[in-house]
Amino acid sequence: MERIQERIASGSLTVRRLAKLADVSQPHMQNLVHGKRRLTPEVADRVLAALEWSLLDLASANELGEAMENLMAQAHLRYVP
Repeated sequence: MERIQERIASGSLTVRRLAKLADVSQPHMQNLVHGKRRLTPEVADRVLAALEWSLLDLASANELGEAMENLMAQAHLRYVP
């Protein structure tokens, strides 16, 4: 939701437009964006599809780097750029 909030704050997306794209009611989307309701997997899938995002689009470069480091430490792998 953080990336969505950033897009809404920048003006590149509105809650109303996102609700329409994701086929979710505008009040429900408003509650999701403002943290009054939790995002369900079903609605998350709709939002990702509406924004044409993958799960990787939700992670920051730092988060992906940390995940790779953790994976390498557990599996005794070596990162090759």
